[in-house]
Amino acid sequence: MTAKKNISNHQLKYLSQLFYRETGIHLKQYLTEYIMERGRELLVSTNLSIAAISSQCGFSEPHNFSRSIRHTYGMSPSQLRQNFKQH
Repeated sequence: MTAKKNISNHQLKYLSQLFYRETGIHLKQYLTEYIMERGRELLVSTNLSIAAISSQCGFSEPHNFSRSIRHTYGMSPSQLRQNFKQH
C-alpha cells in the first residue's frame, strides 16, 4: 500500500526555513545538488539508460535531466559517463 503524503505551503515554508537555519543551505539547493550527484553516480556506475536514470532522479523528461546535468557538470550525461570510463 502506498501512502499519499500531503504538505501544505505553510508547512513547506516552515520546513525550508528550519532547514536553512540549521544548515545554511537552502532546501531547494540541497535537493538539487543531491539529485544531480545521484544522477552522476548512476551514470558512472551503471549501464542504465539516460532515460531510466532521469526517471529514477524524478525527472519526467530525459531532456530536462540532460540539461540539468550539463548545467551542473559542464557536459552532457553521455560525455560525463564516457569521461569517467576513460579515467
